[in-house]
Amino acid sequence: MHTLPIPLEHYSSAKLLDEIIRFCRRKRFAYKIIGRAKTPTDLSYPIYQITINPEQKKIFCIEAGTHGYEIAGSLAVLALLKNPVRWLNKNLRYEIYPLVNPAGFDLRRRENAFGRDVNNISPPTLANPEFAESQIMARAFGRKHYAVYLSMHEDIDYHDFYAYANEREAHPIYREVIKQTAKICPILKQKKIHGALSDGEGLIINSPHDKAFHDYLHYRGQAELSLTTETPGLLPLAKRIQINLNNIKLLSHSVYQP
Repeated sequence: MHTLPIPLEHYSSAKLLDEIIRFCRRKRFAYKIIGRAKTPTDLSYPIYQITINPEQKKIFCIEAGTHGYEIAGSLAVLALLKNPVRWLNKNLRYEIYPLVNPAGFDLRRRENAFGRDVNNISPPTLANPEFAESQIMARAFGRKHYAVYLSMHEDIDYHDFYAYANEREAHPIYREVIKQTAKICPILKQKKIHGALSDGEGLIINSPHDKAFHDYLHYRGQAELSLTTETPGLLPLAKRIQINLNNIKLLSHSVYQP
């Protein structure tokens, strides 16, 4: 399991991103600022993209930290950068957005500095300057086609894991994610999760069109596999990070098999 070099309460978005950039430099991974999100007090937060294996054609896109208090995804990115050979596939190009909502991370809340849930790309959010993070991600996605789109989220009120999956026909890899995660924590088997119908085995399939990032890409035909995982916030942080790393590895090696 994974431990942090400093206590979690001392982490700021700047500290986390500094560590991420340090490992990118060490591993010679490309990184860049793709936009800056301003706050009501005119602070400016950078949003980064990391690219690994840029020569490869199939893209695995990983997004984390879209809801500020859901921290395990961003910390899983830091962990995988420390040992990329263990978790990633050299035959895939990775485009990683390690912290989409840095202001929310610093505020330890779901929303950005304006109190907006930025996990939404739609005409209203694209027209409103208070959704800068949504607009930056929409520009980053552009018309790209992803072999996998993985959005790492957390449900802070649960002990059990579940996920949102988009598919046009049943895909076994989503069921493998559930099976693998069940070795670490319980799976949420309710028939309804936050009002959405599930399969009773931890998967919400093709939830109503809500314009969340994974949903936006699926309905535009930009992602072959589109998955949002919800690690349980009541589980120890080290286990939540481990679940995310396991899922990245499983999805990586299922997409490309020589």
